Amino acid sequence: MIKMILLLLSLILQNQTHAQFPSSGIRSGFVLQQQRDNLKKSLHLVTIYQTFTLPLNKETEYRYQSAFWAISQFIVYNDTVANGFRKVIKAYHDSLDYETKRSFLEAIYAVRPAGYMSQMMAIGAKEKDPKLFAMAQLWIFAMQPVLKDKIIQSAEYRLQQDPGNELLEELCFYLKEYSGKKEYPPVQDLFALQRKQKQKTVYSFQQWNRDYPGIAIIQYEDGRFARDASGKLITIQQLARSASSLPYFITNGNTPQGIYRITGIDTSSNNFIGPTPNLQMIMPHEMYWKDFFNATSDTLDPLNAYQELLPSSWKDYSPVYESFRAGKIGRTEIIAHGTTIDPGFFLGKPYFPISPTLGCLCAREIWDPLTGNLKESEQLRLANAFMQTPAANGYLFVINYFNKSRPLTPADIEPIVHAFERGLLTGPVRHAYSHAVTGMD
Repeated sequence: MIKMILLLLSLILQNQTHAQFPSSGIRSGFVLQQQRDNLKKSLHLVTIYQTFTLPLNKETEYRYQSAFWAISQFIVYNDTVANGFRKVIKAYHDSLDYETKRSFLEAIYAVRPAGYMSQMMAIGAKEKDPKLFAMAQLWIFAMQPVLKDKIIQSAEYRLQQDPGNELLEELCFYLKEYSGKKEYPPVQDLFALQRKQKQKTVYSFQQWNRDYPGIAIIQYEDGRFARDASGKLITIQQLARSASSLPYFITNGNTPQGIYRITGIDTSSNNFIGPTPNLQMIMPHEMYWKDFFNATSDTLDPLNAYQELLPSSWKDYSPVYESFRAGKIGRTEIIAHGTTIDPGFFLGKPYFPISPTLGCLCAREIWDPLTGNLKESEQLRLANAFMQTPAANGYLFVINYFNKSRPLTPADIEPIVHAFERGLLTGPVRHAYSHAVTGMD
């Protein structure tokens, strides 16, 4: 009976649709097979191979930076790349530009080759810039977790030399506290508060291991969840892994957990993102606070206002503040978008066929390489489901809520929503399903 009531309510309300984006007409010449073949050839022969045959100097550093971006984005490692890494390591402490060093550290973290430990430890010991120091230490930690205590000591010493440095503070916090084994607050408390506050909200449920895609769902202003015409919960497969897989507080790292403000729907001219409508978002500290909180002035206390978006059970849960802290450090420009990148680059990866990004949320899209037309799009489903109600803005929560060694499926998410909906009709439902949802496979 409850299921029938929910289905009837969903069908009635979803007939009251608003602006929708048709798939017809969404096309990208960038996905044509010839274009993809040309990109792959240019990537390997020109961007990477030819660049690393050049001497490393002020005239060629920009080429090296482009090569390192390609290595990170497309997860490329071979003898040519190893040669490029050796050149940069040899010249690292001479007079390299900051961006050359940063892009190199991002690339070597992305592919994590063995055999560079002594060189990276030397870089980490001598590097003065806080972000570059952190990136070197994070590589060492990723390759040799047993060195954690030594790395923490080094990070704490640097923080003593530079007290109040927010990036170094976050590095120390990450090394000491970060773990996938968290005591999860009840997610239905989030649902209940957003329903009370009448905020349209996207929840992107992710894994602690970001190699595996997560699932996004939408809760409308009246508290109901987006469902299709048959009454089935709309779930969107979404990847929150960056190409580098650096931690959330580093430029181009994984999508931070926490709250984002959705400011509207737009399209991108970036060939790799593609023309499918995306959700425009801002992070805490990225713009005026009145924009983030939809307030009339910019005079409020940001942390207190951020906490007001959380139920009491979540206010002391440190991972939900990652976006707040990362934004304060300087991360920006994280949106929810699709992808035109050839999935063949990521064949065999746990996130195939979705593309990793520079830290955005990326939904699965399949394109016709013969016509350039969009064939399948989780991103379009997200945009259209979001626009089923009038508001073009709202909030998005990124939450690591699972420790499963596989991509999430609708079956992982549906019990959470159903338990909340049953609670609305029959009384509060708290932890009855928590083990089934968050337990290890």
